[in-house]
Amino acid sequence: MPYCLRVRLVAPLVAPLEARLERIMARQQLGKEAARRLIVQVDGERACYIKANYGKDWNLEEVYDLTLNTATLGYERVGETLVAALKDRDHLATPEARANLAGRALAYRLKARVATATRLLVPTLEVSFQEGIITVSGIIHTSKELHLIQEIAKEVCGDHPVRLDLHHRL
Repeated sequence: MPYCLRVRLVAPLVAPLEARLERIMARQQLGKEAARRLIVQVDGERACYIKANYGKDWNLEEVYDLTLNTATLGYERVGETLVAALKDRDHLATPEARANLAGRALAYRLKARVATATRLLVPTLEVSFQEGIITVSGIIHTSKELHLIQEIAKEVCGDHPVRLDLHHRL
């Protein structure tokens, strides 16, 4: 997405772990060890989310357009920097780019809906958006699952073109 801004917020210069610990301890009313465990847990979940959804390692600088240090800039300056950076990208928000983003968003809504349907189990589920068409692929077990996915696609996507590339498990 040419007009989207990939930003990472960090606080590495002021004893990074200590600064985070103090914030978490105050915000969550936790002791130091509980705050440390929470930070490890949240960082792990964030890393997994980035890897699962974008196929990237969240620690790689090249993943981001901008990395901002909240410890040195402060939240107000970070906000101002983000607003300015987004304004610089406004010209890239062409109708085609916006349509592409809307299509991808619709594809992700469909994927989330199928993945969380309690009557379905499609561990190989992939949903993509290319050239105006949403494609759902994966392995299903029964024709009932196929019918349910068709219903969900109609519910989520309406008249938007959806191609089902589903294969029955043998």
